[in-house]
Amino acid sequence: MNLEFDDSIRMHPGVRRQERDKIRRCFIRLVDSKLDLHRNGPLNRLSIKCKDDVGPAPVIRWISKVLNRHVTELVLNISSHWSWPLSSEVDSSVTMCQEFWESCSVSSITLMRLTFRFKQMVYDNPKSVSFDTPNLVYFEYSDAIADTYPNVNFPLLVEASLDLRMTHEQIGQAKLSDDDIAKEKEGTMVGNATVLLMGICNVKKLYLSDNTLEVLAFCCKPMPVYNNLVHLTIKTHPNVEWESLTALLKNCQNLETLVFEVAKYILYFMSADTLLFHAK
Repeated sequence: MNLEFDDSIRMHPGVRRQERDKIRRCFIRLVDSKLDLHRNGPLNRLSIKCKDDVGPAPVIRWISKVLNRHVTELVLNISSHWSWPLSSEVDSSVTMCQEFWESCSVSSITLMRLTFRFKQMVYDNPKSVSFDTPNLVYFEYSDAIADTYPNVNFPLLVEASLDLRMTHEQIGQAKLSDDDIAKEKEGTMVGNATVLLMGICNVKKLYLSDNTLEVLAFCCKPMPVYNNLVHLTIKTHPNVEWESLTALLKNCQNLETLVFEVAKYILYFMSADTLLFHAK
């Protein structure tokens, strides 16, 4: 059984605040009732798309319920207009809810596919993010980089898609134009996502956003080695920092396909002699 819940209608600018509040309450009741109705049936996939004002308590409650039912695929798409980052701690047997979304910890031995997208105004970093998912084979993750990654356990991961972002303050620190300050800070990092990027080094297929390229440049040392990687897709942007790409490619010795994804075309580098253009 697959369950999908989407309250994106509430995100439409034409919906009045009073109506949004009503839809939010109805959405929470709907998800609760559906999960209770099907609590005894097998569940393969749960997908939730909502705004963060649904609150951490319902979201954590829903995730905990399905993890206890050994769900194999979990998709979370949370849109935020607030300055604080997503925080939840979700374990297959333990649930903890904090006042704000400050940290994220997911632990499951049955989860095989995890998609986590958190869209927000990037002013703060999550304090702590952990993933203890030993049987995960697919991982899609979009969020600001965390202060720490205490546990990243992806031994069977095959495919990953990362959109890691620095905060506005970190971007400003990374792109200081003053020569003296730049020289003084040369070799230092403005954040540290190394543990997470090292944790996915077994993947065979990898997608990196333009934001993640900048994270590799300013928030990761040493550059991870991806010996199993055969297919790499890079999303490009006119203002992207490319410094990390050369070092990354040197650490992908078995790479067979390199794709640059741009606004109108996708460029496939199949070999040194072949360049194919595909309209997106």
